Amino acid sequence: EIDELQDIRLSLLQKLKADQQNKNTTRVGAKLTKLWNRKKTDMERKIELIRKTRDREIRKLSTLHGRGGRAGLVQSLRAARGAGSAITAAQDPNSDLYAPRAMHGYQGRRRHGEIIYDPSLLAIEDHEALVQPPAWLDQCGQNLAKSCSGHYLPRDERQLCERETKWSEQFLENLHNDLKKARLGAAGNATGPLRVLKPRRLVEPPRPSTPEVESVPDYDESSHQAALVLQKILRGRAVQNLMFEGRTRAAELTEELKTTHGLQKEDKAHIAEEETKARDYRAVHSEAEQKEEAITALVEELCGGAVSAALDFLEKELRRLKEERRQHAFILIARKYLLLTYAFLVENERGRDREEGWKKGD
Repeated sequence: EIDELQDIRLSLLQKLKADQQNKNTTRVGAKLTKLWNRKKTDMERKIELIRKTRDREIRKLSTLHGRGGRAGLVQSLRAARGAGSAITAAQDPNSDLYAPRAMHGYQGRRRHGEIIYDPSLLAIEDHEALVQPPAWLDQCGQNLAKSCSGHYLPRDERQLCERETKWSEQFLENLHNDLKKARLGAAGNATGPLRVLKPRRLVEPPRPSTPEVESVPDYDESSHQAALVLQKILRGRAVQNLMFEGRTRAAELTEELKTTHGLQKEDKAHIAEEETKARDYRAVHSEAEQKEEAITALVEELCGGAVSAALDFLEKELRRLKEERRQHAFILIARKYLLLTYAFLVENERGRDREEGWKKGD
C-alpha cells in the first residue's frame, strides 16, 4: 500500500509539473504572439507610410517635369499669383488672368493696382494752397503743453498737481520754516500748520483704590498655616508610598534588565549564538513540519479518495440489493396472487362439474 501511495504521489507530482510547464509555455507563446503582432502592425504602418510618401514624391516630380522643370514651376506660380507676363497669364487656362474669365468684370485681387483719376479735377484744385506749409507748423514747439498736432501732452506722474493735493510748494516751504522755528524755541510765534502738529494729550484714568478685606486673628492664621503644612506632608508621604510600592512591584523586572544589559561581550556572543542556533532549529523544524504536513495532506487526500470511492460503491451496492429485494417481493406477491386466482378458478371448475354430475344423476 505504501508503494502504491508513493507511485500515486509521484504520478500526481509529474502531472502537476507537466501542467505548470505547459502553462508557462502557453504564457510565453502568447506573449511572443502579441509582440509579433505588434511589431508586424508597426512594420506594415511604416511600409504604408513609405509607399504613400513615394507616390507623393513621384506625383510631384511628374508635375514638375510636365511643367518644364523648376523654371516652369516658378513661372506657373508667379502667373497664379498675378505676377509675370500678362499675355502668358491670359493664355494659361490655370491662371486667374485667363481671357474667358478676365473679360467679364475685374479681378478683386488686382484692384489695388488700378489707379482711377479724373483729369477734369485738376482745374478745380488750388495748387498755391497745397504748396503753402500747414498752419500748425508755425505753432509747433511754442507751447510745451501741446504737441505739434494740437493735442495735450501726457502729464508727468512725478510732478504734483495743485488741483489734486494741498501740499503745494508754498505750503511745504511754510511748514519747513515753522518746524525750524519750533525746534529753535520760537513755536509761539508760528502760525498756520503748527496747530496741526500739536502733541496729543492722553487722559490717564485715575488708579482705583485697593480693596480691603477683613482681618483674621493671629491664632486662626497660625492654625490655618499649620493645617496646610500637615496636608503637604501627608500628600508627600502618600506619593512616596506609591513610588515605593511601584518600585517593589517592578523589582524583578529591574533586576532582569540589570542582568540583561550588564552582560559581558563573551556572554552576549554566547547568547547571540544560542539565539542563532534556536532560530536555525526553528527554521529547519518548520520546514520539516511543512514537508510532513504536505505529505500527510497528500496521503489523507488519497485515503479520503479511496474511502469515498469505497463508500460510494457500498452505497450503490446497497441500493441495488434493496431494489432486487423489492422486485423479488413484488414477484412473490404476484405469484401468490396468480396461484390464488388459479386455485379459485380450479375450485369453480370442480364445483361446476359436481353440479353437472348431480344434474345428470337426477
